Amino acid sequence: MVLDIDFEAIDLHDISVKVEIDLNHKQRELADYVVSELRHHFPEVCAAVYEQVPTYSEYVQITIFARGADEDRISEIRSFGADIVSDILVDYGYMMLVGVHNPLVPSAFYQEPA
Repeated sequence: MVLDIDFEAIDLHDISVKVEIDLNHKQRELADYVVSELRHHFPEVCAAVYEQVPTYSEYVQITIFARGADEDRISEIRSFGADIVSDILVDYGYMMLVGVHNPLVPSAFYQEPA
């Protein structure tokens, strides 16, 4: 399946996105597309952070913050995101991972972006 992405239609005006990695233009477009699709299907998505995976520098980690999401909903978001990034890998050759965090649940690993 080839993704038919309208990059001009990507709208992230209502979501906080923090970029902590150097991305080329296409990587940024694709990461924004992932977040946009997740936000469209899961309204609880409230923020995202783009990071480098420490052990695999060629991967882009997209951490999604989903306010109020329970374990089942987080699993749905993660699964939907995995489908999207799998298509991106096949169609564009960029490796991305989607992680999901509920910012209302304390975590030693993630803090909600400002």
